[in-house]
Amino acid sequence: MATTNPCHGTQHTRIIFDVAYGRSNVPQDLDFDFSERKIKSLWTILDQTVLSSPIDELEPKHHMGYFFEQKMHDWDVSDGKLFYYSRCGEIGDPAKILVEFE
Repeated sequence: MATTNPCHGTQHTRIIFDVAYGRSNVPQDLDFDFSERKIKSLWTILDQTVLSSPIDELEPKHHMGYFFEQKMHDWDVSDGKLFYYSRCGEIGDPAKILVEFE
């Protein structure tokens, strides 16, 4: 399920979701319609201490507490559902992702 800390900034919206490392053919079980907004970037949060900052103050950088995930390689959206299949963890393990929308 999605956490309840969206940030509606002037440039984009950010939401942190609780997900599980999955497979490319299985959508995440999230109560969110991803067809309504285009994803600008998706980051796996590797260092949970970054979550002590407000979401609008997070500054994701690859390999510095975050891992930048590539569309099609690590995630995709189809029929409003997010497919997240990063290889940063084992299938079924929990993860937190930061999704930035355009």
